[in-house]
Amino acid sequence: MTERPERRWPLLRDPDLRRRLERDGFLRLPFLSPGAVARLEELWSSLGPPIVEGIYSNLHDQPPDCNRNVNDVIAEVFEEPLRRLFVDAVIGGSSFLVKGCGEQSASTLHQDWCVVDEDRAGSLSMWVPLVDVDEDNGALQVLPGTHRMRRSIRSFDTLSRYLDFEEAGDLAVCVRASAGDVVLYAHDLFHGSQPNWTNRVRVAAVAGLVASDTGLCHYRATGPTVDDFERLDVDWDFFEKDIAVLASGGEIVRRGVPCRVNRHLLDVEEVLAHARQHRQSLNRGLVDSND
Repeated sequence: MTERPERRWPLLRDPDLRRRLERDGFLRLPFLSPGAVARLEELWSSLGPPIVEGIYSNLHDQPPDCNRNVNDVIAEVFEEPLRRLFVDAVIGGSSFLVKGCGEQSASTLHQDWCVVDEDRAGSLSMWVPLVDVDEDNGALQVLPGTHRMRRSIRSFDTLSRYLDFEEAGDLAVCVRASAGDVVLYAHDLFHGSQPNWTNRVRVAAVAGLVASDTGLCHYRATGPTVDDFERLDVDWDFFEKDIAVLASGGEIVRRGVPCRVNRHLLDVEEVLAHARQHRQSLNRGLVDSND
């Protein structure tokens, strides 16, 4: 299978954890103390959260000052345990990501937006549930190894590949976690979650991570083909402020660098074949399993 070249990732202190994350694209680790979880639960409650249907983020409807406070408090709570895990990592884009209840709360398998030039660097999401999560209430599910596929472009206005869980079958791995654990995963790893069938919303605190010497970027579709873009150099505020402008139908004034990524839209069968081959490699002992 076609593998991506080595990239610059946020650097974990433990070489074995680093190897497993770069190989499989995800890790689950103990992270927050009960007191830290309680502090984030209190912060979530202070927002006067609405009745959540589907997937909700405070970035959807809270005022900028509120979102800035949420970002700052989550970053502060994450700071100490983050430094225990990583030698080099910069956090940004912190928010709450909340799954409502019922069938409409499913999130199909997808890759997150690019926030770095993925030919040269890798970026991570930190996903920290404030409740225990499993198959019943929408734990993350991942397609291990799919972050090592050829490059794709994902952004506000580009076409991206989505996969149904029925298509993935047993290739999708459920990442069960306790309240306060962190699931680290690559932004280009295919992931999603099944519906929350309980009567309690599933609240998670999330943030992005990049290496300290890695710049952030975002891609805008320019045409004339679906493989033509411009790359914007941005900062973390872009993903809160400027994306909100675009989502409301406005425009932003930024000059980008033209670029082309041929066949950037991945094929479903290509994704599934890659996930299958990664699993077969694990089963044959060509790579160690992710405990």
